[in-house]
Amino acid sequence: MQNGVERIVKLDQLLLDPNNYRFQDDPTFQFAQALRFHETMVQRKTFERIRGEGINDLKASIRHNGFLTFERIIVRPYERGDLFVVIEGNRRVAALRSLKEDYEAGIDVPPEVVSVFQELPVSCVESDDSALHLSLMGIRHVSGVRQWGSYQSSKLVSELHDEHDLEFSEIGSRLGMSTREVTRRYRAFKALRQMEEDEEFSEYCERRMYPMFHEAVSQPMIRQWLQWDESSSEFKDETNLRHFYELIASIQNDEGLETKAKITTANEVRELKTIIGSPEARMVLSDPNRSFAEALAVAKTEELQHAWTTQVAEANKALAGIPALELRRLEPEHLAVLETLSQTLQDVLDTYRRLARS
Repeated sequence: MQNGVERIVKLDQLLLDPNNYRFQDDPTFQFAQALRFHETMVQRKTFERIRGEGINDLKASIRHNGFLTFERIIVRPYERGDLFVVIEGNRRVAALRSLKEDYEAGIDVPPEVVSVFQELPVSCVESDDSALHLSLMGIRHVSGVRQWGSYQSSKLVSELHDEHDLEFSEIGSRLGMSTREVTRRYRAFKALRQMEEDEEFSEYCERRMYPMFHEAVSQPMIRQWLQWDESSSEFKDETNLRHFYELIASIQNDEGLETKAKITTANEVRELKTIIGSPEARMVLSDPNRSFAEALAVAKTEELQHAWTTQVAEANKALAGIPALELRRLEPEHLAVLETLSQTLQDVLDTYRRLARS
């Protein structure tokens, strides 16, 4: 990946990125036009948004320790003048701006920090390759120390694949993720986007639902139930998909009454695979008067009822595998175990025959 050119710039030359991925899970987020990043209101709103997420700890660290330059702020040239857009380091730039405001308001700021306002070391990526810019952001925030939320990272994966034609393996190499996890995040983002674009359910779709879609595309049985299509990156079973949406969304009917979502966490989506394998449990889940927990209890009861067949098969395999030499040297207590097993088997068969005759 291309290295940046070391530069010394003034703090006022840096533009916060109003389209920062960290903002994009907010339902009120709207993209700013690229040629308007420099406008005062655009920068003010971006600064206030970052400050609202919390930079006091970062300010305190810079005030106490000075501005540490070993981890460079990464920027790219802006289209106008001698300005630069911050690719990586928006929180640090916002913290420096806040300290500069404090200083200009007469608040004491250490001289070594004040000097940074005029001479700030940055790494400038001269390339206009937007895929490179996205990758540089992702290195720190997808698998790095200050990670974005899952929605933002999956959106980045989707953009790198769809808009920049990068293969999943290449995206994984750039972001420090496995190809398998890149694939899951891409599928989950597309599945969530499918609900966002659904004519009937779009109003109920929320980006906080992303973890549930990530779990849904990660479970082979659920992917099969919803008929995930790899070529179009969407679910194809409209009936089951509608049912899934109804399970994860709180929906108002025509009378204004709200039906609460039965599934609200990724863990419950994981458990859904147990329910869809049981016709009786599926009926319970479809009943508006019964809960997800009740449906899961029915499914797990069925699992326990059928577990004995597997256990008997394993016991039979173990018995068949006892070597002849071992049989000749059986201890009395071992023989007693086998005789008890034989008697238990005879009792089960006798009970079956009596029930069959009645």
